[in-house]
Amino acid sequence: MATKLAFVTPEQAVAVAEAIVKVQRDFGYRDDRKRARLKYLVHDRGIEWMRHQVETYYGSKLQDCTPDDVTEHRDHMGWEDQKDGRWFYGFNVENGRLYDNDNRAWKTALRDICETFNPELRLTAHQSILFCNIDPKDRSKLENLIKKRGLPLTEDISNVRRWSIACVALPTCGLAITESERALPEVIDQMEVVLNELELDKELFTVRMTGCPNGCARPYNADIGLVGKAKGKYTVFVGGSRLGTRLAYIYKDLIPLESIASTLKPLFVAFKEQRSGTESFGDFCARLGQAAVQQIGSTGAPDSDSSDESEAAE
Repeated sequence: MATKLAFVTPEQAVAVAEAIVKVQRDFGYRDDRKRARLKYLVHDRGIEWMRHQVETYYGSKLQDCTPDDVTEHRDHMGWEDQKDGRWFYGFNVENGRLYDNDNRAWKTALRDICETFNPELRLTAHQSILFCNIDPKDRSKLENLIKKRGLPLTEDISNVRRWSIACVALPTCGLAITESERALPEVIDQMEVVLNELELDKELFTVRMTGCPNGCARPYNADIGLVGKAKGKYTVFVGGSRLGTRLAYIYKDLIPLESIASTLKPLFVAFKEQRSGTESFGDFCARLGQAAVQQIGSTGAPDSDSSDESEAAE
């Protein structure tokens, strides 16, 4: 999990971010691609060392963190008022993959919008795009350009698809063991059927898929993480959170791609029947614990002893 470094003001944010990148540039493990990540540098050197280096590159001391924390977030999809007389539209791009085929033309739609409105573009942490500075009178015109190319509006996309992301994997990444961004849409298709059947289609939870254990799409702290383990097979993690504040645990290993949705179905059924209040799917799995959840996956119901042990641990 991430460790808090310091508190910065909006005016400091870009310069501090630049200092962090410079520390990684000069001290990161550039000789080993598998460890060429900031997380390994912080883990090995420690957060105090990291802060000292950042302050050195930044040029002054930073403030300690305040007690405040993130308790919720929005993905900014759909229409939002910029408060300056203009609007922005959050356009959900599934897995960040822009392509044209016989049915959908993502690249062409993006080109149409850019040529027509010349909007400011912002990329989101969920692999989507914000079209900014849109005149209110042009809102329907932008929507029509999207629909013209066979694409769904953000408002028409299911929650499970909207909150899913994937790494590039095959054929782009040389470390990939399995498919990811090209495979996740079909998995989501199957999950949508299950969730609609159980009337859970309005639930908000994250699904993240990667083509290898390096975890570039952040599967290890998601509600559901799918990690490539062998050709066409994945390790299924559950129990993380939409905010990414809790690590997930292994639910099932070496699950074929085509069986992922059916493997998760017993958990969805249990979630619907046994959830506490409005708890999320990730919170539900975390509350039950790994043993009870794996029991559900094997028999469809938790073992009473496992549930008692999990509650006692909580």
